[in-house]
Amino acid sequence: MSTLKKLQTTGNAINQIKADYTPSRRSLTEFSPPDRNFCRSHTNVCGLRNLGRTCYINSAIQCITNIKPLTSLLITSRQNNQMLTPVSIAYTDLILEMLYMNVTSASPVALKEKISELCSRFASFHQQDSYEFLNILIDVLCQDLCPNSAHVDSSADSAIVHGNIKSLIKCLECKKDLSSYEFFTSLPLPIPTSSSVRYKKENGMLTWLRYIFPALTHHVDVSLTMKECFDLLTKPETLSEYGQWYCNECGRLTNAEKKLNLWTLPKILILQLKRFTYDLSNNNKINTFVDYPLENLDLSDYVINPDYDRTTRYNLVAVSVHSGSLSGGHYTAFAQNFDTKRWYHFNDENVRDVSSKNEIITADACILVYIQQALLSSEVD
Repeated sequence: MSTLKKLQTTGNAINQIKADYTPSRRSLTEFSPPDRNFCRSHTNVCGLRNLGRTCYINSAIQCITNIKPLTSLLITSRQNNQMLTPVSIAYTDLILEMLYMNVTSASPVALKEKISELCSRFASFHQQDSYEFLNILIDVLCQDLCPNSAHVDSSADSAIVHGNIKSLIKCLECKKDLSSYEFFTSLPLPIPTSSSVRYKKENGMLTWLRYIFPALTHHVDVSLTMKECFDLLTKPETLSEYGQWYCNECGRLTNAEKKLNLWTLPKILILQLKRFTYDLSNNNKINTFVDYPLENLDLSDYVINPDYDRTTRYNLVAVSVHSGSLSGGHYTAFAQNFDTKRWYHFNDENVRDVSSKNEIITADACILVYIQQALLSSEVD
């Protein structure tokens, strides 16, 4: 299902929840924010309690809580009694507690319950994909905060995490092409595996075990760059055989070429490194080291919109990390406090300072959160 169709489905569910919504009894004044201009002196760092295999929730929350424009907009909306869904209210109440209640840890139980009403697979206490949780949460928040700004020509400042992709499909027979546009709130990036490292002789036992137990299969790849991931995302794809495209001009299925390009960029860029692969025979985790920059991620080479005049440079503000295997892994997060600019490592309730920025760049990174440099330089709330 496309990103657009997923968001439309989520939006329908959100609207139904809004219709059935009964306002929360919890008073915003309980948190007593210092002013309505939003925490210009915010320095509190708060962990999140693990409810039982909910580290994926905690990692996602820590990543987006440290996005200042989004957090500021949510708190302002809550203070102004804007009509929000239960998910947005539960999330905003949680970050208010984390910011203002002077606690070292908080519980995401209310948010988990409200998200579970929207998506039942999060009701259990089984390990889930942090990216899927984050994606649904971001979609809900954006539907609440800027329901009319998510379209291809949007220039609204409130469209904090909305970007647009242009898809071009060209028939290889009649040469006619068709363009379409889809908006995204997060962008999945494929990881190239063509340069996979071959196992040496001393790894023969591991190779034998992988042959006997396919579920143990994983990739050990050489270091890659973000450029290589974006190059693969925008690489032309041939649609042939069972994946042919129906050409209206030819009136039948034909071979075609499909190409994706960025059309507009969001203020907050959420990237998923697609480390997890699933098929009928086994589930794999790609352990490729992708070297992502802390500063100056420049996407100018991938934006083809001739009228796009906004910045294409980003700085990193958060990373969701998955260590271990698919069956027994654990999620943590690195995030930069938006006021002090200090980096912290969040491992459920445990929070520590990052002693070296080198540890932020890890082969276990699965979600990267970037913010446009223009927002940082202008200190936009």
